Amino acid sequence: MIVVRKEMPDDIAVIWKINEKAFGQPVEANIVDKLRENCSDLLSLVAVQGEQIVGHILFSPARIEGEREMMEGVGLAPMAVLPKFQRHGIGSRLVQEGVNYHGLKSVACDYAKNRVAFGRLTLEWRTHGVS
Repeated sequence: MIVVRKEMPDDIAVIWKINEKAFGQPVEANIVDKLRENCSDLLSLVAVQGEQIVGHILFSPARIEGEREMMEGVGLAPMAVLPKFQRHGIGSRLVQEGVNYHGLKSVACDYAKNRVAFGRLTLEWRTHGVS
């Protein structure tokens, strides 16, 4: 059974390793560290199976400015699941828990296609704001 909870200080090293393993490089893990250092309003969630952390997702404040309007919301990235636990719905669960926490129905992620899909979970955004 997967339990999703907020990151705790003792989780930081494990989260770094999960991001490195999931992406095959340290870039995303370093991004998480930099966001922690520079942003106080983050939502960092972990997925735990038994006593092992198997996934992580980070939500941070985001502002999208256009010529006529500005939209504030949250950015989702990175999301990482250990390779042997991928394709079991853990990433979708992390996304959904974060979306629920922020009271959103969707998250702006892909400007070109106006949507992002994580397996069975599809999130969409609209030009008049996140809904």
